[in-house]
Amino acid sequence: MRSLRSWLIASHLIPLFVIIPVVGFIIISLLNSRLVLNQLSTELANQAALIAEVANTQPGVWQDREVADRYLLAISQGHHWDIMILDAEGHLLATSNPNYASEVGNYISDVPEITQLQSGQQAIFVGMSDRTQSRVADVAVPATNAQNQVVGIVRVTTELDTLNQNFVELQRVVIAIVAFALLVGLGIALLLALAIERPLRQLTVALHGIGQGQPLTVLPEQGPREIQQLAQTFNLLTERLARLEETRRRLLANLVHELGRPLGAMRAAVHALQTGADQEPELRQELLTGMNDEIRRLEPLLDDLSQLHHQVLGPTQLEKTPVALSPWLEGLLPTWREAALAKDLRWQAEVDPDLPRLAIDGPRLAQAVGNLLSN
Repeated sequence: MRSLRSWLIASHLIPLFVIIPVVGFIIISLLNSRLVLNQLSTELANQAALIAEVANTQPGVWQDREVADRYLLAISQGHHWDIMILDAEGHLLATSNPNYASEVGNYISDVPEITQLQSGQQAIFVGMSDRTQSRVADVAVPATNAQNQVVGIVRVTTELDTLNQNFVELQRVVIAIVAFALLVGLGIALLLALAIERPLRQLTVALHGIGQGQPLTVLPEQGPREIQQLAQTFNLLTERLARLEETRRRLLANLVHELGRPLGAMRAAVHALQTGADQEPELRQELLTGMNDEIRRLEPLLDDLSQLHHQVLGPTQLEKTPVALSPWLEGLLPTWREAALAKDLRWQAEVDPDLPRLAIDGPRLAQAVGNLLSN
């Protein structure tokens, strides 16, 4: 059982295989020992009492064997149990049991609780018969006259083999129900296992795909609450990875642009110096100063590369310092002036000498101004 599905199915079936058979066995035992036997004993006692009551209306039943035999023959038709009619002393008057046919007129010693019967109480015995060597249910009921005196005994006996056969059928029904319940449990366990395994397998495949560089996928947020939360977390992860990838691409594009712009300006300044601008000390100094400033402005790009994750995870942190705008702009423009002239563009710049002093991030603002001039 290496798969999650097997473990989930086992977790559902093991309790079923333990509990349901035990419950079935208990039900069968209770039916056998309590319900069925008690019901049978009660039925036999009622039949015996009815036979005794009717016998009291038949003159001579408790004294004359022939009368008792005729009465017994009349009432024993259609019954599957054995009936005995005895006098008050326990002597057999008539019987439908062939095993006792030769005992007519004799004292029957195996009548259950003869003393108890003679005192007016019924007797019930369920167990192994010494005469037939089989399990029987044996019920004896005293018959009393108007003076409440015991005048006879009615004994009704039935073998439990027939009952056991019927009980075997009942056992088969219970076993069939237990087997059906186990099959239903297996089906439910399989469905639940698949319902839990399917989203987990999708998540595993999706994570493996991320590791292999495959396109990001969005998982359906369905199933149990914990599985939904897991899928939601994965979708948030893929969304974050998509944003990181987009940010990386934008950053690379910005880096290319930020590197290409000052390099183009410095190339124009170098070309101007090579074509005679170095002969004018003031112009040469402006160009060299501008080239130095452009190189200095490239340094934040190195910081951007070293702190890429900070730029992705949060907004860019500006390092503001007080800067006089007029001198700052005058130092920024010469390099771009030469770049414009190199492209045969008309250049005109006017810087107000009274510009205020502001707290700005000089290098990053220079990048922004350079982007505007480059465009």
